[in-house]
Amino acid sequence: MYTLSPFSFAEVLKSYMELDIRVIPMSLILVSSHDTGGGCYAAFFHQDGKLLIGCHDGIRLYSSECNKAGKMFKSNPVTSITSVDEQNSYIFIMHQRDERKVGQISPEFESWKKIFDFDFRGTNAVYVTASTKFVVTCAVKSLLVYNLSTKAKVTKRLGFQPWVLLFDSEENLLLTSSTTLYKYSMDEQGELSPMWTCEEIVGPGGIAFTKYGDIVVQNMENPEIFIISPQGLFNLY
Repeated sequence: MYTLSPFSFAEVLKSYMELDIRVIPMSLILVSSHDTGGGCYAAFFHQDGKLLIGCHDGIRLYSSECNKAGKMFKSNPVTSITSVDEQNSYIFIMHQRDERKVGQISPEFESWKKIFDFDFRGTNAVYVTASTKFVVTCAVKSLLVYNLSTKAKVTKRLGFQPWVLLFDSEENLLLTSSTTLYKYSMDEQGELSPMWTCEEIVGPGGIAFTKYGDIVVQNMENPEIFIISPQGLFNLY
């Protein structure tokens, strides 16, 4: 007699009944590791398989076939990386003392340009995310929203300090504070409208998505992750 684990049983149902059953990840498998020779602050997988790592001395670019960085953009520490697929380039935050610089670099690291800079006191890492219309980054109890078309930069005040932020596939904005995950819609002018908050999270950190649209949030205080539905309901693993 053979028994099926919950994971394999779900896979069988998907194969024979053509059902779209959500399979919650239960473990992680190490694929590769990379020695950066110093601080490592950000990692970004592009859909073409490239891996970008933000380090103490800039950005390293790895192809899907190579464990050694094929290209290097040297700069001050880079604390966050994202992309704007329509422009076929990457956007990043360069960390400088009491100042953060948002830059845009070509996919092959041939050239880069500054988009904008802003004051940010202290040594904390600052995160950036981009949609087809906007680049958004964290400031002190606020968000800076940059319109890619008009080049206008506006400040959106918040009642808390934002930590990590990320656009989803529908270009809604997700961001964390020290205790809560927030989801906002954003209109054509960059105005934010609250959709929901998930307040039962402890120490939320990095944000990612499963192929089903569920939100994965790292717990920075314990070796746990939160799996959150697009409607804001969560399970702890």
